[in-house]
Amino acid sequence: MTADGFVRNREGVIHHLETTPNQKNLIAQIFGGNEETLLQTAKTLDKEYKNRFVGIELNMGCPANNVMKS
Repeated sequence: MTADGFVRNREGVIHHLETTPNQKNLIAQIFGGNEETLLQTAKTLDKEYKNRFVGIELNMGCPANNVMKS
């Protein structure tokens, strides 16, 4: 999920982190090119979505065009 999108429009991107009750030990993956939005997103996920994810991964090497542009 894009950290920039999460900060600007959480409701527009949070669907990327949807889970079902039977899914366990999930890690939220975020990406972005701005240190502040990455930090803000990680802190918010840790605080508000802690019960859904066991960790947060920073995607720093995805070759997808939309990730590379951010």
